[in-house]
Amino acid sequence: MNYRKALTPSQADDMKQFLHALLRASDVAKECGVRPNVEVFMRAWRGQPVTEEGRAEYRKSYAREYDRVRREKKRGVS
Repeated sequence: MNYRKALTPSQADDMKQFLHALLRASDVAKECGVRPNVEVFMRAWRGQPVTEEGRAEYRKSYAREYDRVRREKKRGVS
């Protein structure tokens, strides 16, 4: 599938940047003798935590935000 036909022009530009960065990171990983991990790369690209400690902190902050929203809804605050 040609992603340029499936995406808007700005989305296609973002996809192009992502794919180029992924290929560069893959080349660097292979030169170091490490198998590229696409899932970790995608998380890092989106700004999500990639370490277990980072993911734990992310889950805690999400839980705090979820609880805050529930409390506000219960009080009737929009």
